[in-house]
Amino acid sequence: MIPNSIDAFVERLATGRAGPNSVNPFDFSKRGNAVRRRNLTRYLEQVGELSPSVLLVGEAPSYRGMRITGVPFTNTVILQRGIPHFGLFGLANGYAVPDDQPAVAAEPTATVMWNTLVELDFLPLLWSAYPLHPHRPGNPLSNRTPSMTEAAEWSWSWRALEQLFSIRSVVA
Repeated sequence: MIPNSIDAFVERLATGRAGPNSVNPFDFSKRGNAVRRRNLTRYLEQVGELSPSVLLVGEAPSYRGMRITGVPFTNTVILQRGIPHFGLFGLANGYAVPDDQPAVAAEPTATVMWNTLVELDFLPLLWSAYPLHPHRPGNPLSNRTPSMTEAAEWSWSWRALEQLFSIRSVVA
């Protein structure tokens, strides 16, 4: 895993176009997205140091999770406190919560996911099949299932991570 490759990956994410009912949490349109890009870069660097062999791919970011933090399967609590078992996240490790976040409850899936990973002592690289936040029309504080077209259009992202990290198994 090469740091410049991580930067190029995050840059490609940031320049990707979001459809009418999706938000790209990494694009250059909002100040808070710079924090999300830095958080994602830091996550990829930290996980890369641990040499994961499995890529675990979820569906899409939630408006209460990755949409806010920039990191798959996290919420603001996890991002701030960290996961000491793996030495990931936390303000002391360079993560920050964007100041443009909506006032919403923490994403519960993230907590369940990390509790399970700690219990199993298993750290995969985490990602989303559609790394943008898909929402219902006119309601950005909602979630919807991404279309097959959206997932196919963004499949380059998980395939790039598979190559970048020399992943041996992809699990959806």
